Amino acid sequence: MKSKIIILILVIILLSIFVSVSYYSNRGSKVLKVFLGAAAEKPWEEIIDEFEKRTGIKVDVVFGGSGTLLSQIEISKMGDIYAPGSPDYMVRAIEKGIVNSKDIHIVAYMIPAIIVPKGNPKNITKLEDLAKLGVRIGIGDPETVCVGEYAIELLKYNGLYDDVVNNIVVLCRELF
Repeated sequence: MKSKIIILILVIILLSIFVSVSYYSNRGSKVLKVFLGAAAEKPWEEIIDEFEKRTGIKVDVVFGGSGTLLSQIEISKMGDIYAPGSPDYMVRAIEKGIVNSKDIHIVAYMIPAIIVPKGNPKNITKLEDLAKLGVRIGIGDPETVCVGEYAIELLKYNGLYDDVVNNIVVLCRELF
């Protein structure tokens, strides 16, 4: 129930953003080019479906890591909406002149989580357990995926990075 309320709130917020963008867009077409962080792909898909049904406006969406998306926008010089998973990437987009700071709206927050195999065979119950011998960790690539950057920051903040870094065996360039 709680997730449906959150999705409804996001739909309302994004509808207003999408409608504003389409209204002010000088492209004249009824297609929005949208670049969205892949970590939230499932809720975005629901929001986009609802938006298209309500407005009749087609959404051409690209999912990916926040840094990868920013590079695509910069190179292609195309895009109506950029929704990275981290405010850091939005700051970079502003610095590069890709996004106007007055057009930014916070629509959601990401909360890091530790995901373990079914049954939690290594008994991971806290961040410190990631340093255990034999634990293998996969994180997003901190260069292109904001949750990877968050993972490194979180480990460093808690003084665990040096103990955990050797257990990191996979860096994902794109999530999902």
